Amino acid sequence: SMKVTIQNLGILQHAEIELKPLTVFIGLNGTGKTWTAHTLSAILGPYGYSKYLKAYLTGKVAQTYPPLQTAMTQLLEQGSIQLDILQFANDYLETYINDVARLAPTWMRSFLATNRVNFDQLQVSFQLAATKAECLAKIKTATIDRQLGVGRDKALLHALKEADNATIHFYSEGDSLEKLPLKAFKLFVAGEVFKLFHQSFFTGLYVL
Repeated sequence: SMKVTIQNLGILQHAEIELKPLTVFIGLNGTGKTWTAHTLSAILGPYGYSKYLKAYLTGKVAQTYPPLQTAMTQLLEQGSIQLDILQFANDYLETYINDVARLAPTWMRSFLATNRVNFDQLQVSFQLAATKAECLAKIKTATIDRQLGVGRDKALLHALKEADNATIHFYSEGDSLEKLPLKAFKLFVAGEVFKLFHQSFFTGLYVL
């Protein structure tokens, strides 16, 4: 289970929730059930991932992830790197999801399609102690075989991770990185790493 604390979400002033594969909210109307479910969905689902990735690329996040920055620098210089994604996740997984949650107030209006509510005081925090090992196991067994470019034969940058392997390999061919815009390069590398992180929490997320 994953423990989440939510504060200042509309009528809901403080709540501590143990999120499990199936989580059911039961209560009277107007007690914050729907907003809580949608807030967690926004953070833990694809929306939170995409918003966070964009914020990371524009320098609007609290965490800079030094190992990831070092890996991208080495990749640009050497054309190939192997990142120990399991060690990186062990060190930064909880930091990552809390950094995503920290940004939630800036895009909750858009996610809920409302301008009537102010989310400036919203605070959401996660504790992964009970579920971290499970998340790391999902990351370890995940597979990646993707490329950035036009077709497999014209790929400029590759990302490869085999199941039960702790490393993710990024590599280019020849001088292809010189042809790649820096923003696209960062989007691809950070995107693959953060996607592994994000999908380790819940493979599918449904709000009923």
